[in-house]
Amino acid sequence: MEGKKRVKPHISVIIPAYNEEKYILKTLQSLAHQEYKEFEIIVVLSACTDRTEAVTQRFIRLRPEINISLITEPEQGVSKARNKGAKFAKGNILF
Repeated sequence: MEGKKRVKPHISVIIPAYNEEKYILKTLQSLAHQEYKEFEIIVVLSACTDRTEAVTQRFIRLRPEINISLITEPEQGVSKARNKGAKFAKGNILF
């Protein structure tokens, strides 16, 4: 292994969000405090009727150095949200 450069994998964190107004900020803050920085965050709004989008937009404005995408999925369902997020993901590893 000597002389070979280790390549860090790029990670995509997909967050399906259905009315997560109470929890989304803590989730985003937790990800922002990770030591490993080679990741993107994809928040997929899944038929939300609360302030999840507004809370996420505010976080994006306050932390522009973090790579966060906000995607809307009109149909409710965690599977649909994950699949839609996966379509937009750029990472080698999806969470």
